[in-house]
Amino acid sequence: MGESLQKKGIIQNHPAFVSGASLFLMTIIAAVAYFNQIIELFFGIIILDFIVSVSIYFFFREKSPQLALWSGASRAIYTILLLVIVILNFNDWQNFDESFSLILGVFGLHLLIQAWIFWELKTLNYVMACLIFVSGIGYMFDSMLIIFEWTEISPIAEFTFLGEIVMIFWFLVVAFSRD
Repeated sequence: MGESLQKKGIIQNHPAFVSGASLFLMTIIAAVAYFNQIIELFFGIIILDFIVSVSIYFFFREKSPQLALWSGASRAIYTILLLVIVILNFNDWQNFDESFSLILGVFGLHLLIQAWIFWELKTLNYVMACLIFVSGIGYMFDSMLIIFEWTEISPIAEFTFLGEIVMIFWFLVVAFSRD
């Protein structure tokens, strides 16, 4: 048994730790990239985001295989879209920022699927599900603001991201409590 665990990679053996650590590192890099308008740093975010897509799938596949696949796939689609807008807008922060706001709707969809998974896990995870659901709705709402050019309405995702932050620490707590 120990030998079979060693043959698997770190993502399969420790998906909660990989998810939590990657999300934590991604949050730091994204804050630096966004506040300093450094598009190049988004390549690191893309790599970490792809790792999170895979690790989320491996973490939840035993509990909810179909939703785990949908969650990982929707995040991977978001990550591919992020790569495309980084490449297309490499020297144009303004266009990048607007395009990034648009694809956050896809990220919001990922969070809604993730919320559904947490809802199925029950107990304290109901709180996680609600927080992540609100975050997902916030991102989708903000994308709609861009799509329909509702400039008189303020974006709300900057206030609804709490679910994501809680999810980072939840993955890390789960990772350290299982080892």
